[in-house]
Amino acid sequence: TGDNFFYSFTEPAGVSGITYGADCRTTMQTNGWQPVADTGTNNQHIFSVPVGSNGKLFMHLKVTSP
Repeated sequence: TGDNFFYSFTEPAGVSGITYGADCRTTMQTNGWQPVADTGTNNQHIFSVPVGSNGKLFMHLKVTSP
């Protein structure tokens, strides 16, 4: 189908130096995470993955600071 699973948020005001990322996969095996592009702009972050025919889809958000 044309459906997407997505996570969207606005970066908190006054926060700087934080890097946001996301990974996804279709199983809970140890390896296999695939990076998800951030398609948002400015302080809006959007991570979107097509669901397709997958019975399961897992995504996790990564937040890192310098």
